[in-house]
Amino acid sequence: MSNHPEKIALKPYLEKVTALCDSLSREELTEIIQSLASDCAAGKRMPFLKRIKNVISDDKPDRAAGEDWILDDIRELKEEIRERVESIEDGSYWDDSDDWDDSYDDDDPDSVNEEQLDDLETLFLEVNALFLKDNLELARKGYQSLLELLEETGIDPEFFPMSEIREARARYCRCVYESTPWEMRLGDFLLAMEVDLFSHWCIDDLFPLYPTLQDVIDAKPGTMEGLSEFLGEMKSALLEGDPVGRRAILIAEIVEKIEGLDGLKELAGKWQDQQPFGYYFWLHRLKKDEKWREDVNIGSEALSVIQKPEFRWQIANFLIEAGTVLGDLNTILLGKRERFFAQPNEQSMLHLLDEAILQDARSRELAAVLDFLEGMENNEREMKHLLVVALLASSKLEEAFEIVQKSKSIGWSRNSTGLVFAAVLASMTVDTKEANTVNLMLKQYADDSPLYFGYYMAPGSSGTNPKTRSSEEINKGLIGSCHPESNLKKYLAWADKIGQSRIEHIVSNKQRGAYDRSARVLGALMETYSIIGETGKAKDMFTSFYHEKFKRFSAFRKEVKLVVSQSQVLKNLKLQI
Repeated sequence: MSNHPEKIALKPYLEKVTALCDSLSREELTEIIQSLASDCAAGKRMPFLKRIKNVISDDKPDRAAGEDWILDDIRELKEEIRERVESIEDGSYWDDSDDWDDSYDDDDPDSVNEEQLDDLETLFLEVNALFLKDNLELARKGYQSLLELLEETGIDPEFFPMSEIREARARYCRCVYESTPWEMRLGDFLLAMEVDLFSHWCIDDLFPLYPTLQDVIDAKPGTMEGLSEFLGEMKSALLEGDPVGRRAILIAEIVEKIEGLDGLKELAGKWQDQQPFGYYFWLHRLKKDEKWREDVNIGSEALSVIQKPEFRWQIANFLIEAGTVLGDLNTILLGKRERFFAQPNEQSMLHLLDEAILQDARSRELAAVLDFLEGMENNEREMKHLLVVALLASSKLEEAFEIVQKSKSIGWSRNSTGLVFAAVLASMTVDTKEANTVNLMLKQYADDSPLYFGYYMAPGSSGTNPKTRSSEEINKGLIGSCHPESNLKKYLAWADKIGQSRIEHIVSNKQRGAYDRSARVLGALMETYSIIGETGKAKDMFTSFYHEKFKRFSAFRKEVKLVVSQSQVLKNLKLQI
């Protein structure tokens, strides 16, 4: 369900590596190490060599025994980064020729430079080495200092992989667990796990910088002594607070580990919609156990209980996956419909239509989409645009026209006016493949809109692009529509007026960056008039804009020439260019 690259924790990772190495000879292992070394870029060779030397060096334990060197290095780096940030904020950074690169054209330099990032990576590697050598006391201090450095200096996660920060936190928590006396362990561990963090997002992308219990368990080989008893105490402590954010996730995770499916069932029934994580973990466990039919049944039950859109979206994904495994077409369609309802955007709608087309249910599902969108109390232009797309795909040009008929001729990229303009012209040329300009405009406004169609940027979208496009579905709707002659005249009169107004505004105000768009508007109108038999009007419109009003606007005229050259309909007009 997530688009993130597959990750593996240290414990299962090392188990797999060990299994691979056990089957190899010394000579084969040497060849592998040499191959890995050869793959290193020039700038990574010395760090790679240093890591190998550190692993086999007899001197490393002596260095670690002092316990202060790593903490001193971390403090020194933290101070360097602080000084850099302060100099950027007070303006002195630009006055230092050693820091500032004249070729750098960004007004806001990064809070950390490449050398400091390399130092930070090296420090994490040093602390990791301490952790893997079971020097947990010093590793604990090192991880704590490094994590404080990241937080206090405000280093953007894009400069340092979130997965590495998450693993470092997991290792830190493992250090806390194993290096703290039993009587103090619970309090210190809860503090290290930061149990009171809150987020409203769904589980797959919740707290990407913070570990789960399983992350801590898998942080290093070996068992966690006394874990079963500890989890019971941890559960009791967590239940003393409100089940929200990380606290809720950890409660559900503990219940799954201690009580299994029965415990999760009871938890889901208790939490209901107050905290949907109960149902989420229940569904996730059923998926892990490949109990797909139960996943479908419980997913359907969850939809009747859970109201929060971000969780309904996740439940829908469970249904889609389970339905796909089972070959249950009804469940797949239900899942994609509910995913659209939970996250109404262009992508989720087209994924629903993909499935509906396969199951010969396009009309029914489009009707459900329209009912949903028309029932929303939402005036955001994104939702209006999505409604217009659905109306056009449903052969409801009149309703789409009513939404935009009072719109202005400018700002088409921020609303649906351009789309309806193109749809009106396409409805009159729909049986003519030669209407190249009209068709291109329809694809542009239907498929390449900069608008984001949704309430929120939900994590882990569907992972694949829809097979169908909005323009294709709109064309189906236009082909299947039938309009009175009076309505078609009304639509064309509107398109003519607003189109010419748009051309006038763009060119007369010398908006050179939009000349290509205004030329396409002109070309589309001319194409339409030519196809419906009004070639005289098409030629008159060309003469008016090209030879009269804007005869001195060479850049605009160049764009008009290009549009004409790409349209057989317009070339057939034998225009004087």
